[in-house]
Amino acid sequence: MEKIFKRGNGSSCTYSEMIEIIAKYLANNTDQEIEITIGTDSQNHSQTKIVEVIAVHSIGHGGIYFYYTEFTRRISSIKEKIMEETSRSLMNANGFIDNVALELMNYDIDIDNLNLHFCIHCDIGHNGKTQMLIKDIVNWVHAMGYDCQIKPDSYAASGIANKITKWGISMNIVEQIKFEKNRAERAANRYKTQYEKLLKIENLSPAGNWDLGYTKAKMDSKLELVDILSDLLKTVE
Repeated sequence: MEKIFKRGNGSSCTYSEMIEIIAKYLANNTDQEIEITIGTDSQNHSQTKIVEVIAVHSIGHGGIYFYYTEFTRRISSIKEKIMEETSRSLMNANGFIDNVALELMNYDIDIDNLNLHFCIHCDIGHNGKTQMLIKDIVNWVHAMGYDCQIKPDSYAASGIANKITKWGISMNIVEQIKFEKNRAERAANRYKTQYEKLLKIENLSPAGNWDLGYTKAKMDSKLELVDILSDLLKTVE
């Protein structure tokens, strides 16, 4: 049985329908730089809520995303949660590009001729308890043949999926998107202010240069999320 994914606009589609929608989107944006990312995040409620995300981002022009939600037994171990999230992302990645490429043939488009980057996003980073897992998780993803991004660049997992795992039932889809968009904008502005301050400092130390690069990456990641959510709002309002 095919998974049933939710679209960003709240509608549902099967896996096959999702592939068709993505192929059509790519066919309509052949002149754009496209990033397709797959990521998963989980959040503990009475059970563990797991959200798998597939995002298609036309750089600088918004994008579309799809997500699948499942509730499972409560997972308390951070390592077990990250392993489960990564495993699900890899399962979604398996055969995904081949399926999209096959569908693109209906548009007489060779996927290899597109400016397309495919990547797995993992909700791990150098700050916090997940830092001890970075080497193993990144090596695992690379061994499966995929590029891997971690926080602050892993917006499919740490941005979109993370937000959906925390969504309650008190807000409708438009209110939720607006809420998350506003929060991402505030975060982007904070990083922008910090980045501009660092740029004004002459002769930055090595640590200062690391802070500069990290802050810019965080700012860019939040701006990408704002871009996607802004484009999504146009389809649901």
